[in-house]
Order: sequence, then C-alpha cells, then structure tokens
Amino acid sequence: MSGEGSQPVAAVLLKMMDFRLGRALRAVLTAPDVPSAVRELETLAIDRLEGALVATLEDLFFVQKMLALGAGVLVAAVPTFILLALRH
Repeated sequence: MSGEGSQPVAAVLLKMMDFRLGRALRAVLTAPDVPSAVRELETLAIDRLEGALVATLEDLFFVQKMLALGAGVLVAAVPTFILLALRH
C-alpha cells in the first residue's frame, strides 16, 4: 500500500497516535489546575469515543443496507425459482 505519494498504514497510524497523544499532553500541560486537566482529558476521550461510535454506526448502517438488498433480491427471485421448479 505504499505507492508514490502514499505512506504505509503503520506510519499513518503512528502519526495519528502521536497527534492524539500530543493533544492530550498539551491539554494537561496547559491546564491551570488539576480539575481543568482532568476535564480536558475527559473531553478528548469523549470526542474520541464519539468518533468511534459514529464510525461503528456508519458500518452497521452499511451492513443493514446490504442485508436489505440481499433480502430484496432473494424475495424477487423466489417466484422465478418456484415457477422453474414447477415446470420440470
């Protein structure tokens, strides 16, 4: 997956982890007190959890649409198969 102009997946994931760690570290180091630092970390964690849940829901929605499509094709094909089976 590392063609011209692209980076290996591991390198991209490492950069993302560094970015998230950097945001968390910056939030803690720039906080005026401990409760503010905890609040900032909680906010970052909630944002990350929200992103993961949205991605999961999008994946589930896609799977639901594919299953509905498959069921529709199957329901549409059943009468044809019944007619073919009854002719022979």
